[in-house]
Amino acid sequence: MDEGRRKELEKLFIMDLDDAWRTRLSPEEALLIALWDRQFAEAKLRLQQGENRKASQRASTKECE
Repeated sequence: MDEGRRKELEKLFIMDLDDAWRTRLSPEEALLIALWDRQFAEAKLRLQQGENRKASQRASTKECE
């Protein structure tokens, strides 16, 4: 896949909320998008877990006061 197409896919992945463009992907492109989807989901989960930990720590601190 050439660099121009990859940049185009990055832009679609980030900015296009309509997933219709995903139906027109080559197998190679579909694998790349699946990888990005997985990485995004994992990062989102890590952020949520971090926020939950922070909230829990704040609650514990308030209970100790």
